[in-house]
Amino acid sequence: MSVLENLVAEIPAILADESPQGLSVAGLPSVPVNRGAGLILENESGATLGGESVASARVLLYSNVPMPQGDRVRLIGEMPAEGGTACFAEVAVLHGEKLDAEVFYQFGVRHQRLLDQPGVMVRNDKEHIMMRLAKESAAAGLAPVAATFLARVHEVYPAVEGVDLLFVVGRPDLVEKFAEMNRGSLQTVTALKEGVWKERGFDYKSCQLAGHCGSCGDKKTCASVRQMEAKVKLKRRREAQQAAAAA
Repeated sequence: MSVLENLVAEIPAILADESPQGLSVAGLPSVPVNRGAGLILENESGATLGGESVASARVLLYSNVPMPQGDRVRLIGEMPAEGGTACFAEVAVLHGEKLDAEVFYQFGVRHQRLLDQPGVMVRNDKEHIMMRLAKESAAAGLAPVAATFLARVHEVYPAVEGVDLLFVVGRPDLVEKFAEMNRGSLQTVTALKEGVWKERGFDYKSCQLAGHCGSCGDKKTCASVRQMEAKVKLKRRREAQQAAAAA
């Protein structure tokens, strides 16, 4: 079974006092994977969900428990007025008896591109998410966004039998609960990532930042890892400088 099952089981408890709205995606068109939104400027936005000025949470999990009813899409909250901003959480749980850490890791890496689509610009990291919708897309709501996302997930990952997708808009209390859940999952997700790379014959934690060490035979992968490490270090240094300046 998935090592994330305990976290998946926490979601119903978090939603025990809520009445999510079901969103139907039946019959809605989808957009191919290689088509994204491009850049949507703030003054062109119909709505911005999440981002630097408000709270956000991105929770990605997987379960080996079957989901015989297929995909489910739910919404808690309402879209902000045109041009407005709201706190936001996306919770996406992949279900499939044959799902494994490799598929889940690939999904996490490609998540932004799977969700990003014409009229919907997405930016995310392992904890946060921002979704900026053009005016026409904001007026249409999140069901069309979900329809394209789900179609892409099933196209790219045949082992996914169903996706339980939840959007939370404008509810800071719930967003914080899911942010806390995500923070609690990071150590497990990192261990999954390490295991995936070891299965590929590469221990990313021991990668030498000075250059390709010759042990894995993949200079491109090595360079990518070094680049990611450099970005993480730069981000941490900036955060430390900002904290020091604010003190």
